[in-house]
Amino acid sequence: MESSTLFKLRRFMPRLLALGSALALIAGVAGVSDAQVTFSKMLNNTVSDPLGGFFDPDPNSPIAIDGNSIVFRNLGVAGPEMWSSDLTGSSLTNLANRSSLLPGLLHTGKLSDLDQAPPLARNGLVLFSAADHSCLLNVLGNCGGLWATPAGAISYALIANGSILDPSLALTSFFFGSDGSAYAYDLDDVSSKTVFEADSSLSGLIGLTHGIYIENLNGTGLTTIADNGGGFTVHPGTADPIIDFLNPAVSNGITAFIGRSADNLKQGLYTFPATGAVLNDGSPAFCEVLSSIGKLPGDPNGGDNLINFLSPSLQLVGNTLAFVASNAISNSTYAGVFVVDTVTGVTSKIISSADTLPGLGTLLPNFSYAIDSLGEIVFKATDGSHAGYFLAKIVNGVVQISQIVVSGQPIIIAGNTLTPLLTDITDLGKSALSNSVFIFQIASNTAEVIAADLTKATPIPTPTPTPTSTPTATPTPGGTPTPTPTPGGTPTPTPTPTPTPTPTPKPTPVPANLTARPRIIRFGNGPVGATSVPRTFTLKNASRRKFPVPITIESVGIRGPFVIYSDNCSGRVLSTSGSTCNISVIYKPDAMGTQGGTVTVFHNARHSPRSVRVQGNGTMQ
Repeated sequence: MESSTLFKLRRFMPRLLALGSALALIAGVAGVSDAQVTFSKMLNNTVSDPLGGFFDPDPNSPIAIDGNSIVFRNLGVAGPEMWSSDLTGSSLTNLANRSSLLPGLLHTGKLSDLDQAPPLARNGLVLFSAADHSCLLNVLGNCGGLWATPAGAISYALIANGSILDPSLALTSFFFGSDGSAYAYDLDDVSSKTVFEADSSLSGLIGLTHGIYIENLNGTGLTTIADNGGGFTVHPGTADPIIDFLNPAVSNGITAFIGRSADNLKQGLYTFPATGAVLNDGSPAFCEVLSSIGKLPGDPNGGDNLINFLSPSLQLVGNTLAFVASNAISNSTYAGVFVVDTVTGVTSKIISSADTLPGLGTLLPNFSYAIDSLGEIVFKATDGSHAGYFLAKIVNGVVQISQIVVSGQPIIIAGNTLTPLLTDITDLGKSALSNSVFIFQIASNTAEVIAADLTKATPIPTPTPTPTSTPTATPTPGGTPTPTPTPGGTPTPTPTPTPTPTPTPKPTPVPANLTARPRIIRFGNGPVGATSVPRTFTLKNASRRKFPVPITIESVGIRGPFVIYSDNCSGRVLSTSGSTCNISVIYKPDAMGTQGGTVTVFHNARHSPRSVRVQGNGTMQ
């Protein structure tokens, strides 16, 4: 008998297949952001943390929702923590902290990092990355890895780390380094499987290769899908073979991934096992769902374009593969969220930088999204000054857009009014949406974790264009126009129109990750009017070592009673994987009591801006 999830997927697929060229975007008329969306509080930083202090959910780690429970990373007093909770916030379970003992850890057996890539939660299970305490102190510190546990209990299963051998390369083990945020992973929405990308090497130093793997969630059945060193490459006999594999997504046992050539001039979306025609060029049984040689739907430039698939962005639900892409050659500022049917190859647009949304100006080519098992999509869009979350539903082959929340516009939660800031609208994780319930955070206001019920979200009405009348010239008898004389004989000069400045489009984010450590700085007590000693955090280019991507730090801002003491990051390029820079902050209490603020780092990579929380407590002199 079919599972209920699979039944929903199959019921939804015919609608999505009908999209094709008939897809239309309904957007452009402003409305009240919370008119039909119901918001409720779940958790904030006034709730006591049983491990010490108060809860402080990490704003840089998207919260995962799975049915009636959520999973989130917390900036604990003694270090990062991971928790699960019901949707009321009344039932909390600590899933992991720095004292947790996980199977397969190489050194001390305790954790140093839980604040890496966000956890995923599906079907009652949680998949998360972590690292060993002594990782940074060990020369061969191959200690990052992936583990799974039930959402409401603690029963760890090791998926992969440096103690697990690569099944396709002799004498090499997996390598996640000291920061798992550069390696994507996913949970199947139907079967009990996980897919992940990882490097593999001898002691993390020799023979570094990269691949995508699939495994059962109990830690068995590890199998290679693609790698660049074990005979699992794509188009191996061509002049530009696909040797870089990244951003795996999985649904019902089918894995989709991005493949790239060494020079990035050839890219594609692939599935395994094949969902369509199998490649017949010496490759494994892959299917190329979409090639980079082509044009994105809705691209205003048209012409010969090279599609650039952004990572991490792939999410797979049944036969529907969703992704974020930009047009890299003829119009590198055009980007959006798209879906492609993995069987037919029909590609359709959900939202793009050429569209309009209420409360926002010209959209930047910077999107993230989450898709649930019903095929509903929540996406984030921004114009650089404001940002918002929006719901996209496909109804009778048409995309309908509903506004959820936009920065600068108030929402009402349990009778209280909150107005999110631009920095509150952060990039979405894969598990931010489940059964029409969307989870997000307003970090600027006591770190509120909010659930939005989208079941009654009202689509934005289709805008009615206002006709512009064009005056018709009255012909002069005889066919010769007679000029109208100006009184006094002096012709009236024609005013020179003032040109409307064209905004400079922001480039598409580069495919790299910028991390900040620590993610929260606590100054403790400080007398009002005094100045603290500086505290420092480090920015790091966390792109993968084999394919490093330079990251430019554009600017740094700070909010609250805090001051940038030194900054050797602004304007700097972190050119290689692992390169770092430092920013120091001081605390100048201006009132008694707990005070908070944010250091905001703008950069040209994904997930910009990156935020670091700062806290202090003003006391009497």
